[in-house]
Amino acid sequence: MGVTGWANASGSKVTLYVEIDFSEAIGEVGTSNAPTLRTLWDSATWDDSAAIWSSNTPVYTDVTQWVRNVSTNQAFSRDTNKYNTSSATISLSNNDGRFSPLNTSSPYRVGAYSGIGPLRPARVRVNTGFQDVTLFTGYVQEWNEQYPDVGIDATVDVSLVGVEGRMGDYNRFAQTATGPGENALSRIQRILSSVGFTGEQYLSTGTNPLQATTLAGNAMNELQLVADSQGGAIWFGPDGACYFDSINAVRNRAANTFDNIVFTTTKDSTSSAAQFGYSDIAYSYDGSLTKNIYSYAAVGGATQTVTDEVSRSLYGDRAEARSDLLCTSDADVATLAASDLALSKVPEMRVESVTVLPRAESDAAIAAPLTQWDRLFGNSLRSGCKIVMDKRIGTSLPTTLERYCLIQGINHNITIDNWSTSYEFTSATVLRAMTQPWDFFLWDSGVWSWS
Repeated sequence: MGVTGWANASGSKVTLYVEIDFSEAIGEVGTSNAPTLRTLWDSATWDDSAAIWSSNTPVYTDVTQWVRNVSTNQAFSRDTNKYNTSSATISLSNNDGRFSPLNTSSPYRVGAYSGIGPLRPARVRVNTGFQDVTLFTGYVQEWNEQYPDVGIDATVDVSLVGVEGRMGDYNRFAQTATGPGENALSRIQRILSSVGFTGEQYLSTGTNPLQATTLAGNAMNELQLVADSQGGAIWFGPDGACYFDSINAVRNRAANTFDNIVFTTTKDSTSSAAQFGYSDIAYSYDGSLTKNIYSYAAVGGATQTVTDEVSRSLYGDRAEARSDLLCTSDADVATLAASDLALSKVPEMRVESVTVLPRAESDAAIAAPLTQWDRLFGNSLRSGCKIVMDKRIGTSLPTTLERYCLIQGINHNITIDNWSTSYEFTSATVLRAMTQPWDFFLWDSGVWSWS
């Protein structure tokens, strides 16, 4: 049934839903093997209300009324140029023992066994008054019972990982190498199929043909290698779906969206953009990703090396090398190396993150309609936005500082009486500078030219 939070001026209410799948019988060490819903179709007769049957589809139970806090983390790593495994933590009140696996009176029993166990599906959703938006989809990793205040209170901290975390545990045996010359979309679909992924897929076709694969080893590593060989990105959204952007797809995704989503401290009542007031902002001006020598090679191909002499003279030699790309031509490898060099040879002052307080935002004088929050609460990773800093201490500083960015991470922290959301970014300066379809790019800072 969820728990209703605040309402906006029009009366539309925000309702949180935290749901866990307790439908599978879970056996403990020291007991006989528990039956599972995949092997036991019926515990009674087919028309008995106590009968047990199911498919692989999760059967979610709403536990929101026992939630004390929820935190989610879905973020991109600039250092590794890939998305981290998403995670979440749910703290549940357990004063009646309902979330204790050994409690034989728990309402989450499946026959003679507990339905409370690790590796079971879970999700966090919010209804903004207009539609449901999923904040996190994943699997329970741990049920950690706590008895604070010398046992006067009882809680359970439930740790979750995203869909990609479970997929990263899947290592495969080699098959006969197949798929020479196939595009990224077909390759990703085959990899996902090899690990039994049945979620939604939003995949661009890709640009470069790929070498054959045996589908051996870790599935997530191979998915990332495909993305790297396309100069793109692959990730699993808060909705549990798989997304892939090739080099060109990320530009098309962000085109014409920057001015439609604006983070600012001074809202413009005449603007039609979705405006969100932030409570905190963090900038960074660092050289950690600055590189000026790139040596790339595909498997079995010749090394392609590109350099920038001006950057080398300013910052010293900073090299990046790899020889595992799946491109089928040295020309495609050279293009990837040149694009990465163009984007990383010079650092940029960038916005790292902003923090938004949704409850305060809904009460603001120029409140963002909750229909606009639908766009940011859920699957807004990789969306373009504009960030305006217009309140600064220091009379010698510019009054306004604007940056165009891509949303690369969304973190929610929800308690009974508060909600904060932080957005993490990488620079989108390159997207606004691109004028030709061959302008390839990395995700972050640099000088956007092909000199």
